[in-house]
Amino acid sequence: MLRDDGVESAGIALANQVSGPRERRLLVAELRLPVAADYRVRGPIAAQLSPDFVAAVVAEARSRGMSTVFVHTHPFADDPTFSSVDDAGEVALSEFLNRRIPGAPHAALVLGRASAAARLLGPGAPLAVSVVGANIRKFAADAWFGS
Repeated sequence: MLRDDGVESAGIALANQVSGPRERRLLVAELRLPVAADYRVRGPIAAQLSPDFVAAVVAEARSRGMSTVFVHTHPFADDPTFSSVDDAGEVALSEFLNRRIPGAPHAALVLGRASAAARLLGPGAPLAVSVVGANIRKFAADAWFGS
């Protein structure tokens, strides 16, 4: 998703909710990436998905009993943080999702060149992120580290 030309990208992940004895986790199962026509705005400091794209992915998540994770990039940041633009957009998005998929947790994830930041959609509480592949990389609410 992180482009070399400095343009922000966005997508929506579908996640399963898993409850443990002390916590609830979102496990991303699939990622829906938009084509150029699915963006309302796209540039170096903003990426906004079209309402039709968002509605289609949210309808799929609802029908499958899944949560959503709204993902976007900050291509010029090594260690990204959520911007005031992100904050404002998430309030309306959270209200929409609470009506369409009530009771399900939803999240936001921003990717930078070296790390990531995640939180409950809203803007809400910071979330830890684990990236599982050949290696496991974990991002706590306040630090990125590899293992």
